[in-house]
Amino acid sequence: AKDALKLVGLGVENYEKSPLELSGGQKRRTAIAGILAMDPKVIVLDEPTAGLDPIGTVQMMELFYALNRKYNKTVLIVSHDMEQVYKYCDEVVVVEDGKIRFHDSTKKFFDNPELCRSMNILPPAFIQMKDSLRKSGFEIPDEINDIHSLAKEIVRQVKKHG
Repeated sequence: AKDALKLVGLGVENYEKSPLELSGGQKRRTAIAGILAMDPKVIVLDEPTAGLDPIGTVQMMELFYALNRKYNKTVLIVSHDMEQVYKYCDEVVVVEDGKIRFHDSTKKFFDNPELCRSMNILPPAFIQMKDSLRKSGFEIPDEINDIHSLAKEIVRQVKKHG
């Protein structure tokens, strides 16, 4: 259990604390540590970063990513935050009225903004910008997958074409 606390970013000094002494973010981390202490192969999380500050959100998503990559855990995250889904998830499953409407790679899902919109899902801002730029005549390569690379590409094309 102490190793699990360390893994979620809580020191062992929190091991003996009452839940009443913990902040909301610490309570969430403690709950996840409890799950990790059981060493499951699959972890299912429903909106695990809701209510966390931006730093806590990134830390938790990085933890879930590491659990998958480093510890070979299957991590299933239910989320409405498409920025997180795009950045951290390998696959997307869209469920509507109990039926699976889409199940494929994150890349295939977000590379088709019209598909996202047809399912009432707003793509991440970066994807929307990439789509708008393409519609405006910019030739944005498919391999550009983050806002920084997109900005560099825009500057490159503007310099090239004046």
